[in-house]
Amino acid sequence: MIKDERLFSLSIKCMLPSSKVPEEVVVLLLGGFGSLSLQNRSTVLTWMLVVFEHMDRLDHLHALYGVLFHYLEYESLQPLLCELLHRLTRRADIRPHRIAKLVQLFKKTGCNEVPVYGLLSLYKQFSPTSVIIPPTRQAMYPPFFKPAAPEWSAAVSAVVRSTEPMEVAVSELEAGNSNLPKRKRRRANALVLPDLTTSMPLTSKKRNTRTVALTEIRRVSDLAAAYGQTQLPDQLGSVLCAPMLQHALSLRDQASDWDRVEHWLRYRLNEAFIWSSPSTRQRLVQSQLLERVGEMVRFYQQVSRMVVDFLLDILQTWDGFCHSEEILQLLCQLPPMA
Repeated sequence: MIKDERLFSLSIKCMLPSSKVPEEVVVLLLGGFGSLSLQNRSTVLTWMLVVFEHMDRLDHLHALYGVLFHYLEYESLQPLLCELLHRLTRRADIRPHRIAKLVQLFKKTGCNEVPVYGLLSLYKQFSPTSVIIPPTRQAMYPPFFKPAAPEWSAAVSAVVRSTEPMEVAVSELEAGNSNLPKRKRRRANALVLPDLTTSMPLTSKKRNTRTVALTEIRRVSDLAAAYGQTQLPDQLGSVLCAPMLQHALSLRDQASDWDRVEHWLRYRLNEAFIWSSPSTRQRLVQSQLLERVGEMVRFYQQVSRMVVDFLLDILQTWDGFCHSEEILQLLCQLPPMA
């Protein structure tokens, strides 16, 4: 039992990781979840969403999927739980009793109708024939989840970035010596992106088969040969920096994968351009993020509706100079009448 709920809440809010978060910490917090007040349960779930991208692994947290799903009974926790489950859901998690429970919750929810619909729609994408979503009073479109704690997320990102070494390609000596051959100066890498690690087991005991992690694949021909046996990384946001993942997603072409990418990208764009305070480093993050998005758009030769909406929003206040090269490159990729 937690003796001082207020002190516990303050302690959680002070947990701003400077590096990867050990999954043991998450498991310990969930171990005492049932003894917490509703307010502190909400605080713990918010913290998990804030540091989700910074967790070192997700296999133990994913193993507690059923425990998290159980707490959907609490209406005040549904928005946070639905988003967390949305990020954790894999095809193996789609089970008849969970589908029935979500449909039941969707029918009786009021203010939480949209986040429950978001999770239920993901279930439907994984299993279209098993999920029948009841009719809604109005059409629902992404984003299904509101930002849990924008300022908290921005603080965590700032702490993580402050502890990473800045990469400088040209030394001051070389930059100031006219006798040395000139080289293009590269910008410091301020953008933090997920890696390609996966926490899902690569060997299935039931089917006696083994899937291939994307980190094991070096050539596109190997990726094609492993079609249907490739295990995607936990964080599909790494598509911005991993050409092999770009090829893998193009080969799979599953709506659920693209929804995960757009959910992640929408969050990162809002974090970079809306929630964070302006600074020299933050402008560098914005520039590099737009550059990565542009590279991905050029690879797939299409612009998602989410990126179009983002551009329409920032163009309303754009001064015409800041990030002009990256923004104009994206605008060139828009279809007519976008």
